Amino acid sequence: TRATLALAAATAQDDPVAAVASLTGLKLTTQDTWRVGQIFNEYAQRDPAAALAAARGLPGLAERNHAVASALAGWALTDPRAAAEQAIALPGGTGRAEAVRTLAANWADQDPQAALDWIRGLDNTALRAETMQGLMWNLSNRDPALAAEHLADLPAGQSRLNMIEQLASSWAGSDLESALAWMKQLPEGAERNAAIGRMSDQWANGDVQGAAAFARDLPASAERNSLLTQIASAWSYRDHAAAMEYAESLPDGAPRQQFVRTLLGNLAARDPQAAGTSAMALPEGPARDAALRSVAGSWASSDPDSALAWARGLPAGDGRAGAVADVLGRWASSSPQEAAQYVATLSGPELERGVRSVVGSMAGADPAYTAEWVGRFPQGQVRDDAAQSLMQNWPRNDPQAAAQWLGSMQVGEGRDRAVAAFVGSVESSDPALGWTWAMSIGDGTRRSDALEQAARNWLQSGAANARTTIESSGLPPEVVQRLLRGN
Repeated sequence: TRATLALAAATAQDDPVAAVASLTGLKLTTQDTWRVGQIFNEYAQRDPAAALAAARGLPGLAERNHAVASALAGWALTDPRAAAEQAIALPGGTGRAEAVRTLAANWADQDPQAALDWIRGLDNTALRAETMQGLMWNLSNRDPALAAEHLADLPAGQSRLNMIEQLASSWAGSDLESALAWMKQLPEGAERNAAIGRMSDQWANGDVQGAAAFARDLPASAERNSLLTQIASAWSYRDHAAAMEYAESLPDGAPRQQFVRTLLGNLAARDPQAAGTSAMALPEGPARDAALRSVAGSWASSDPDSALAWARGLPAGDGRAGAVADVLGRWASSSPQEAAQYVATLSGPELERGVRSVVGSMAGADPAYTAEWVGRFPQGQVRDDAAQSLMQNWPRNDPQAAAQWLGSMQVGEGRDRAVAAFVGSVESSDPALGWTWAMSIGDGTRRSDALEQAARNWLQSGAANARTTIESSGLPPEVVQRLLRGN
């Protein structure tokens, strides 16, 4: 079959009638549709009516639909309006939809405006929208200006937003200036934001100052933040000083802080000393603290020893504590025990933040050592925070060992927090174990939350004893009912 079909496709241009005749008796499959379509397309360019009739006579539904669509596409090359009349006359369903889409695409290769006008006149709303979407997707690469003119022909909603994103990305890559002019005339809201989000990279790299001027006046949105990040990434390599000056013109807040962190993080990868100096020149406050952390983290990726020495030399305060913690977090991912030994030499806020920064990486690399290390700290906030972080990681890999260590903790708020974290770690893999431990939490509110977590997963697992255990738990009746209703 495959050999006969390949030969028929090869000879279709010279003798399409013979090629179609050779299909008689072949057991065609969906894998053969492409070659079948090729044959009928060639046939229709010679005798469209006969080709269409032969295509409609094929036995298999998928092959028949594709052959009909290909015949009409071939017909469209010589008489698109006649082909269009035949396509609309087909019985409704997937076959007609495929034929209309294929015909419209071929027609648009010759006369896109005529094809678009024809689609706009289709009576079937769903068929019109689907065909218009497919054709405009193709036009977005060949003639984005024409596609943009017909955006209003698509119904408002996700399909049109998807089309705007595709058009923005394609157009900005081939003609940024025209794409920007089109984007700027879109009304404020989801559609313009969609366009901005897709062209922000090309814009920031092609016209960083123009993008920066536009972004400064945009209303707050995720797309504005994304554009600012792209601008910071592009500008930091070209003119760091100008980019920092621009940052000062942005409204104070999270987007401005993120912009500065991006600038300094990129600079730190090239010249960490200069990035550190630039960060220290910022006004004292949360924004500078965040910038110092960004520099420290970036610097630590290439030279953790120097980064730590720099961070430790900063003025005492949140900025230094955060910078030290960021360096230690990077260090712990590659050398957890060395980072842990260093953290133990810290004190005050730097100790607290250092422990939180390293314990996650340590627990992932060596949970038993991490547990022993956490146990060295005296009772208090630092140990409680570390124990909670440990229980967010260790039980996923070795719940029994984690539970045994958990049993050694003294009763109190720190243990309650650690147990709640343990329950969250095992609620999917072993909800019965999570339930047992949740019952031991002393704080009523935290215990109730943990029990609901465990009960929901336990009941959903279909375990035979879940409902009876919950009903006989001794909990107040209203709590039992709430847990059972939670399923």
